[in-house]
Amino acid sequence: MTDTVLLYVVFGVMLAAAIAAILPTFLRGVHSGDEQEDEHAAFLQKSLREEAERLEAEFAQGLHTEEAYRSLREDLERRAVEEMRETETTKSRVAPVSLRNAVIGVVALMVCVPVMCYQLLGAPEVMLLVKDQQVFQGEAQDVEQIREYLKVNEKDARAWVLLARRSVEQEDYRTALDAYRKGRSLNEKVAADPEVMLELTATILTLNERSAFPEAKELVRKALGVDPESPRTLEMAAIVMLTAEDWKGAVPYLESMLAKSSPDTPQYLRLAELLRETKEKAAGQP
Repeated sequence: MTDTVLLYVVFGVMLAAAIAAILPTFLRGVHSGDEQEDEHAAFLQKSLREEAERLEAEFAQGLHTEEAYRSLREDLERRAVEEMRETETTKSRVAPVSLRNAVIGVVALMVCVPVMCYQLLGAPEVMLLVKDQQVFQGEAQDVEQIREYLKVNEKDARAWVLLARRSVEQEDYRTALDAYRKGRSLNEKVAADPEVMLELTATILTLNERSAFPEAKELVRKALGVDPESPRTLEMAAIVMLTAEDWKGAVPYLESMLAKSSPDTPQYLRLAELLRETKEKAAGQP
């Protein structure tokens, strides 16, 4: 097990242990609050029912006039409604308080667990953990940081793609080309990702790697297989064929792009002219 993996395991175990320790307290608070409110509501319901039965009995015995009976009964009904409203209001306050306590607890964990990790592992190791997490989540900006991560996680396909993207940003297209290929070779999902395929294709075109044009053609075909209607993929496919001087291959892509364009736009006119010229070249192509 590498040091990086060990750090993740320690961090995860500590966080899980902290959550396991504090969660029952929150749950008890919520459940005990609900139980108390339910007991209170049951007590009120019983008291009001008994008072209503006593009022009915007293009226039957002639202890109240009809007017007094109606007044007392209306007063009892009003009290019942008010008690119900008060009970519901109290319940509605309990949940936010419990939720607030839970949020406070989670924030405390987020603060305390890294501190415990710092004390247990030391500053350099914690910083390494943070940096590795940035690469793992695709947030790292520094190429050297990604390279260091890949030294111990060389089979992380997404990290290779991240290295490729950061290398493109630095106009290091040769490194990007190799990194894209490495990432695709390690993971089928990464290899089938249309975004990755188009980025690799663009890198090949930027380097003008004519020996890699067959690879670029295959990449755009596969990307179109995933999303045949993608305007970006259609455009990339047309560019690949035109750059490779495959005029016949470019025609269907240009036709699809033209069909998706509005006739009253400058883009439509440019595409129409490009399609006409490409068809003329395709006619003379063996």
